[in-house]
Amino acid sequence: MINMEKIIDVSKWQGSIDFGKVKKAGFTGVMIRAGFGNKNGYLYPDECFERFYADAVSAGMHVGAYFYTSGLFHQAGVGAKEAAYFLGLIKGKKFDLPIACDIELSPDGYRTATSKNAIDFCKYLENAGYYVMIYASDISGFKSRLDVNMLNAYDKWVARYNKNGPQYVKDWGIWQYGGSTNYLAHVHVDGVYSAACDQNYMRRDYPDIIKRAGLNGYPKQASAAKLYSFTVDNISAGDKEKFVALANELQIKSEVKEK
Repeated sequence: MINMEKIIDVSKWQGSIDFGKVKKAGFTGVMIRAGFGNKNGYLYPDECFERFYADAVSAGMHVGAYFYTSGLFHQAGVGAKEAAYFLGLIKGKKFDLPIACDIELSPDGYRTATSKNAIDFCKYLENAGYYVMIYASDISGFKSRLDVNMLNAYDKWVARYNKNGPQYVKDWGIWQYGGSTNYLAHVHVDGVYSAACDQNYMRRDYPDIIKRAGLNGYPKQASAAKLYSFTVDNISAGDKEKFVALANELQIKSEVKEK
């Protein structure tokens, strides 16, 4: 795990955060809760989201966002509805980490329905230009409440508090390895003024992936044109002009010698 970047995830429960100190403590990024649903399906913004976002960006950290889905996430149509609410909270901001669908409240016994809502949630935000992933617990989430085979198109952010990583979901992009229970590090992160903070390993270069693709508010990066250099001898003056014009159009570096 030594070569992986470390990030934290936070919500209003962390209260006051000095992201400069968090960065100095070795954490390069943060996933911030933008909003949440309760067990009855009511949706709310996280009161600290705007402040956390501005402070994290100012500190030079990588930033992503997540939405804690409601207890009705197994009911038809809820995935797109909650995604639309989430989009309203994050629109206009840039994120160089993924945005995530956090599934924790959905009840047992609805694996297919909950997975369908997760897909609808992700597709809604993908269509709006975002890189989306799914968060859940390794066993009680991905194994018990979701059909992971339905979710192959999406990266996984997996909670598994141990020393060895997720056991059920092997193809994870982010591993939440500790929070109030932590077998790899102290539960407290310098700069986070609360009793504990969720900590994660990130093994994919999401900032590069997202910026290259022009997602999450970033403009798409143009591919650098390859320049080729070659020499043509003994060409007439008339042909030289045509050749140079064509080479310039194709972004080919050329050297032409006349007869």
